[in-house]
Amino acid sequence: MSIIKNLSKIKALIKTTKGKNKKVILAEGCFDVLHVGHIRYLQSAKKQGGVLFVAVNSDKVVKMLKGRGRPVFPVNERMEMINSVEGVDYVFEYGSSSSNKLLNDINPDVYAKGTDYTKKGLMKSEGITGFDGKIVIVGDKKTHASSEITSKIK
Repeated sequence: MSIIKNLSKIKALIKTTKGKNKKVILAEGCFDVLHVGHIRYLQSAKKQGGVLFVAVNSDKVVKMLKGRGRPVFPVNERMEMINSVEGVDYVFEYGSSSSNKLLNDINPDVYAKGTDYTKKGLMKSEGITGFDGKIVIVGDKKTHASSEITSKIK
């Protein structure tokens, strides 16, 4: 398990991984308030049978996506928490909210998303083009949300 601070190093690790005929799995998200749904998502992604790379959205992207007062935890702390999850191999910060850009930058064999998405809806809503890997929906039914948790705390 490693936190990688540099996208070019991630790309080199992916190239090495693929060179060893190992599958590259990509999961991504804000992971702002880590909860059991996140753990189940990541562990289900790992079950796709390869090396799990996790992109954690930058503080700027989380604020844009989630609004004022977010993120609760800064990106370095979120990456450290994700790095401690069993099955996660590499964690890195990603500064774009575009899944299409991420997929084109990383080019994983498998792109794992949580159960609040569908393959068809994801392709349409994220404008995914040029990605020839497999999209899988993993994890448990979405019954946990960081936004709901932060609302309860307030």
